[in-house]
Amino acid sequence: MKTLKYLAAGAMLAMCSVANAQDITTDLANLQKVVQSNAGNPAAYKQNLKQMDKLYKKDPEALAKIARMFYLEDDTLNARIYAEKSVALVEKKKLKFCEPYIILGDLRYIDDDPGTAAGWYERAKLNDDRNPKAYEKVAGVYRKANPRAAVENLKELEAIDPSYPANAVAAGFYYDAAIAGQPTWGRTLEYFQKEDINKFREEDYARYVYVLFLYNKYEKCIEVADRGLSIVPDDVTCARYKMYAQNMLGQISSDSAVAQTNFQQAIETSKKLFASEKYKDYADDYRILGEAYCGVKNFTDAQAALNKSLAIEPNQPIILKSIAEIEFAKGNYEKGFDTYNDYLAKYEKVELTDYYTLTTKYDEVIRSTEDETITKPLRAKQDAVFATMLEKYPGKLLVYIYYKRANINDVLDPSGASSAPFLEKLVEAAMAEDAVKHKGTIASVSKRLSDYYTSIENTEKAAYYKELAAQ
Repeated sequence: MKTLKYLAAGAMLAMCSVANAQDITTDLANLQKVVQSNAGNPAAYKQNLKQMDKLYKKDPEALAKIARMFYLEDDTLNARIYAEKSVALVEKKKLKFCEPYIILGDLRYIDDDPGTAAGWYERAKLNDDRNPKAYEKVAGVYRKANPRAAVENLKELEAIDPSYPANAVAAGFYYDAAIAGQPTWGRTLEYFQKEDINKFREEDYARYVYVLFLYNKYEKCIEVADRGLSIVPDDVTCARYKMYAQNMLGQISSDSAVAQTNFQQAIETSKKLFASEKYKDYADDYRILGEAYCGVKNFTDAQAALNKSLAIEPNQPIILKSIAEIEFAKGNYEKGFDTYNDYLAKYEKVELTDYYTLTTKYDEVIRSTEDETITKPLRAKQDAVFATMLEKYPGKLLVYIYYKRANINDVLDPSGASSAPFLEKLVEAAMAEDAVKHKGTIASVSKRLSDYYTSIENTEKAAYYKELAAQ
C-alpha cells in the first residue's frame, strides 16, 4: 500500500491563494464520500466527475483541490489529470498559484522519480518565488543525496524573506532523518543552534528540546522548553524533557542543596506534564519522577511512581537502581545490595559511576557498625567491585581505586602482604597522573611500603621506596 506514503507527502502540500469562482467545499466533500466508498473503482464516480468538470473547469484552485483530494485517496490517475488541468489554466491566465505544480511533483516523488519531482517543484518556485513550501519541496528532494543543496535552497528563500526560518526547517529535515535511523542528530543540533529562536515555528521547540536533552545540554534544554511552553502550554514533549533535564541536573550536581532544588523542580514540572490534556501514560515519565522523589528522600512517593512505571512496562532493568536506593534508605541493606547487583547484571548501559555508587553504599554500611562479622564480608565484596571496575574500565580512577583496595586489604590482612601490591600500583598511578599534585600521597604511601619491605627483609624494595618517600 502506498497510502501512508501519499499521506506523508500530502501533508506537505502547499496552497497559494487565488480567488475562487465559487465555493466547492460541499461538492468536494460529497465527491470524496463517493470516492471513498468506491475505492479502486473509478467508473463508479465517472458521472460525478463530469458534473465537477462542468462546474469548475475554469477554476484552477478548485481543480487543484479536486486533484489534492484524489491524491490523498490513492487515485493518482485522476490526481494527475486535475493537477494538469489546473496548471494549464494557471499558465494560460498567468496566475501566481503553485499548488498544482507541487501536486505533480509529489506524484513523481512517490513514483520514485525524484529528478522529475524536483523539476515540478522548481516550476512551483518560479510560479511563486515567495512560497515556502515550494522551496521546502525542492530541499526535501535534495536532503538525502545532496544536503548542502537542500540547505542552500532554504537559504535562497531566507534571502528573499528574512523572516523565514531556514535553519530550523533544515534542522527539521535532519530530525526526521534521525528519527528514521540515519546518523543526523549532530546536524539537527547544529542547525537548531544556528537559528534565531524568535523565528521558531511551534513544532521546532519540542524537537530542539529533545535534541538538547540527547546531547546532555540540560540547562539549555530547560530554557528552550520554557520558551516552548509559553507558546504551547500543554506541549507534552517540552514538559517531559524539561522534567528529565531537571532530574539529571539533580543527579550530576555536587552541591546537595542545588541537587535538591533540581529534583524538586522536576517533581513540580511532572505535575504540569501529567495535567496536559494531550498526555498519555509513559513508563519513563514515572521512572524519572521516581528518581526525583528519591533525590528529595521522599521514598513513599518514589515507590508509588516506580510501581506505576513498572505497571506500564514491566521489563525495565534501569529501574532496579532506584528500587535499590529505596531499600538502602529503609535500612534493608542486604536487599539493597542484591537489587543493585541485579541492576548491574541486567542493565546494558551501566557506567563506571554506577559501580562507584555501589562502593559508596558499602562504605555507608561499614561505617554504621563495628561488628567485624558484618564488615569483613562487606569489605571483601567491596574489593570485588573495585576489581570489576579495573577490569571493565581500565585506566579510570586508578589512584582512588588502588587507594581503596590497599586500605580494604590492609584490614582484611593486617600483615600487609595483601595491601602491598595495591600500594605499589597506587604510587605508579599517582606518579603517572600528576606527580606534583599527588606528592603527599606518593611520599606517605612510599613510607608505608618502605616500612613493610623492611619488615620482611626485602632490602631492595625497602631502599627504593625509602628514597621515593624522601623526594
